[in-house]
Amino acid sequence: MDDTVQIIAGLLVVLCIAGVAFYLLQHKTPRLQPAPNTRRSEIEREFARVFSMTSALFAGRGLG
Repeated sequence: MDDTVQIIAGLLVVLCIAGVAFYLLQHKTPRLQPAPNTRRSEIEREFARVFSMTSALFAGRGLG
């Protein structure tokens, strides 16, 4: 009789763990996807401006 109680208790623990895992998998937060940016950020525009200026500078000196 004692073994039966332990088996039932063990099954209940396993079922509880499986239920919690299933719940967490079903209700996990969706991964955030970046919103499509139609406009470039200020930093990207500034980087492109500086990069184009330095590229032109090096090209004018024959270094690029």
